[in-house]
Amino acid sequence: MAAVVQATPANLLDSLIRRYLKDDLTVRDYVPFVLDTITHHRLLHDRNDQPSAQQPAGQQSTQHRIWAQRLRSLLESQQPGARFAGVCFVRITAQQSASMFTDHVRTWVTLLVGMLSKHESTANLEAIINTLSELFAKTARRPDLKSDVTSKYLPDFHNHVLNHKDKKELLPTIYKALTQSVKLFPTTFRLAVDRTEALCVAYMDGRFDMEPEVIKAAATCFAALHSAGGKNPNHPTERITPSEQWRSNLQEVIRAMHRCLNELFITVDEDKADQTEMAGRNRYLTSMPAPSKDAVERYPQLFARFASLSKVLIACLTCPTKEAVHLPLNNLVALLTRVYNTNAKTPMSDARGIDQQEYFILIAGISSVHLSANEVLKTLLATAQDHLVRHMSHLASIAIKSIRHSSGASSILKSSTYSVIESFIQAFGIPFVNMVQVPLMTALLEDLRMPSARVVNALEIGAGGSNPNSRANNHTNTTKHKGGAGKNRRGVNNNNANLSALNPLEEIVSAQVFTAALDILSLVLTTSGPNLSPHARAAADTLVVTHLLNSQHHVNPIEQSETPFYTTMVRAQLYKALTASVSSPGETQSSLVPLSVGIFKAGLSDPEKFVRDNCTTALTICDLVMHSRLPPMQRARTIAKPLARGEKPVQEAGTTLFGSFEVAEAKSTKAQAEEEDDGESENEGEEEEEEEEEDDEDVEMEQPKEEVPAATTTATMTAFKAAGAASAVVQSPAATVATTATITTSSTILAHKEDDK
Repeated sequence: MAAVVQATPANLLDSLIRRYLKDDLTVRDYVPFVLDTITHHRLLHDRNDQPSAQQPAGQQSTQHRIWAQRLRSLLESQQPGARFAGVCFVRITAQQSASMFTDHVRTWVTLLVGMLSKHESTANLEAIINTLSELFAKTARRPDLKSDVTSKYLPDFHNHVLNHKDKKELLPTIYKALTQSVKLFPTTFRLAVDRTEALCVAYMDGRFDMEPEVIKAAATCFAALHSAGGKNPNHPTERITPSEQWRSNLQEVIRAMHRCLNELFITVDEDKADQTEMAGRNRYLTSMPAPSKDAVERYPQLFARFASLSKVLIACLTCPTKEAVHLPLNNLVALLTRVYNTNAKTPMSDARGIDQQEYFILIAGISSVHLSANEVLKTLLATAQDHLVRHMSHLASIAIKSIRHSSGASSILKSSTYSVIESFIQAFGIPFVNMVQVPLMTALLEDLRMPSARVVNALEIGAGGSNPNSRANNHTNTTKHKGGAGKNRRGVNNNNANLSALNPLEEIVSAQVFTAALDILSLVLTTSGPNLSPHARAAADTLVVTHLLNSQHHVNPIEQSETPFYTTMVRAQLYKALTASVSSPGETQSSLVPLSVGIFKAGLSDPEKFVRDNCTTALTICDLVMHSRLPPMQRARTIAKPLARGEKPVQEAGTTLFGSFEVAEAKSTKAQAEEEDDGESENEGEEEEEEEEEDDEDVEMEQPKEEVPAATTTATMTAFKAAGAASAVVQSPAATVATTATITTSSTILAHKEDDK
């Protein structure tokens, strides 16, 4: 009988050493495979050193010693690929084995710091810096290693890293390593603060076309420098606390941004209260090179400088501090006010020597300044929170300006503006919504409009009035004729043609702006739904329901485009907005809830699971919104099997907290239907008259199945408008049920009729 061979961690590690690490020329090619094997099997973990039946005592320790010796030989190799492999293996060894880290960290740090001072490739330098950063981070809470490793080699590490500042490919790695070092070892890092600050500011003046991640890393590093403290500007021999240094850095950045705005807004007629002359104390921020005298080069540099300084300001506001800090709110609000007061409608200055072309260049790039200001404002709202309540009225006026100026702007600026409004609502709630309700709802209705209607009149939609430019009104005039099917069919085709006939001069709202507007609408309905005006509320509900019905019937508002408009994200946001409207009480809720139930049930057939889950949650909310004494709605419809001969039907009954109820049996066979016809009561004639009256009222419901779905969509919206107007004037339950029965599915119609009886 053959012996059973089982692989132990020591066997696997020995196999890797013998087969893949033996040759310095080829070891570089096997680095990914070796790292994956060690990671998956945890071959270097200390628990593998314990003896077992398959592994004798000391076998793993022997392999660990062989592994450590091989790592040292790789680090000292003459081949660049072997040195790269050694650096990677040192890093994973320190991650898995605490004992090997303690025993060999001094040797590893000595060799790696020495490699930084030599000529290495960019890939090798990046791996060395990352590995050394991780090794030093592990020594932060090891007092036994502080004197031998941290205090001895960390200053040399800072100097060698800063010596590679001219290699732009290494800048993100350098900034990340310095940021970690100043946070973990602030006292040791004080010697490198000046050089690090100069390196951070060097690439923020707008002269260099740097990647956004590099600017963000530099801003994060600059914000973290407050941890090392600083010198008192009034008494150079004294030092200030990290919290005082943080405030000083923040004020210096604000002054630098004002100086940048002074250069930018030289051609506009700026308010005197906004003009600020500030002399900074930071020698690196104040010594930024002056912009070019040529306007073609000067304005792009100033725009880039303001964007970079905005990222520094955001990094300072979001940087964690160990102590409470004093936030200069007045200075920040004044800076933002100055930015938002200058827009495309700001007149040019009438001073002498102002070039008109420079004014045009400023107006052309003012959107980038507003985008940066939006990010700063969002960060300020998230960090200051309740401390900004005293500035709420002023900030509301800023928000109104942003909403109005973003009308007709690019999709990026609109989405950024909506993101700021979302932060405002989350910070201030109902009072802020009441302040900006009119311009905000106007902008939302404009961005959520159907492509056929350029302007959505909230008054006419809420009152159920007619709009001569509205396609839905045209369809209503054609479908209410009770003539033959041909007239209805002509009305349907006309409506479908109107849906597909898009004015080429009309701009379609992008999906990015559409989803952002839906997100804000959901937040507004959740926060302050009952406080909205009835007309604006009805208009918003109408648009949301219209888009949902179009998405369920696969109606693409942009037939000229092959890309579907109602993507997964758009549909999810539409269902979210409808759920927010249903869960927020309103005057038109009585007519909206039954319609929403049918829409959410249809949403259970959506191909995306995420959307189906949202519809399931929405149906649960509708169950809670409906009358509390009614049983839960039936979601899945089943067909009962016919009873066998002689079998008695099962009496399905239940008792609830509100009494007993019985479930009616389904009429599945023709024989059962005939038996019920024979047992009808004497009031059959009266019931037939009532059914004829209901048929006359619900003529729009009886349409052939071959009709285009767009007809159902428009008829649905027409009935929903009438329902909103009726519920706003007189609360009549019977009229509400009759109206909503027209716009639901056939099964839902029967259910509501039985409830009325």
